[in-house]
Formats: sequence, C-alpha cells, structure tokens
Amino acid sequence: MADKNIKAVYVRFNLNKPLHRKAYDLLQGQNEFSNSQAAINAVLDYYDNRIREDRLVEKIANRLSGFVPTSPPTVTKNTVSESEEISIDEIDFDFLGG
Repeated sequence: MADKNIKAVYVRFNLNKPLHRKAYDLLQGQNEFSNSQAAINAVLDYYDNRIREDRLVEKIANRLSGFVPTSPPTVTKNTVSESEEISIDEIDFDFLGG
C-alpha cells in the first residue's frame, strides 16, 4: 500500500457574511474540480498574483525613482520683484472658458 502524505485543512464559512456566502455557494455549485482542488487553485492563484503585483510595483518604483525628487522643491517668498508685477488687466483669462 502506498504511503499517502495527506494533510486535512478545514474551512468554516460564516454564511451571514456576503463574501463567505458567495465563496461557499461557488464551491457548492462547481462541478469541474473537487473542493480540495478548487481550494488549491485559489490559494496558488492568490499568491502567484500577489507575487506578480509586488514585482510590478517594485519595477514601477525603480523606473520612477529617477523622476521623483528626493526632497520637496524649495519655494521662496516674493519671487517676482515689484517691477515685474503684472496687473490683473494684463492676464488673459480665456483659459477659464470666458
């Protein structure tokens, strides 16, 4: 007789919770796999997707690291001298749709 290395894991569903009810109903209605195979597929898919997402976030962060300033820009007060001040009549407000 072959020695089977089988571990049992039990799952409880609180059918008063919508997500639990949905998962339970899906398991009860599926005929393609056993409940064990469905749980195995769900766990593997979850962690595979999580690893892919983490790698994607890391890749995006690495690419953006050259574009993101390491410190906030310095804003100085009164950057326009009095001789360069613009009258409100000189501003073209067409960009506001007016």
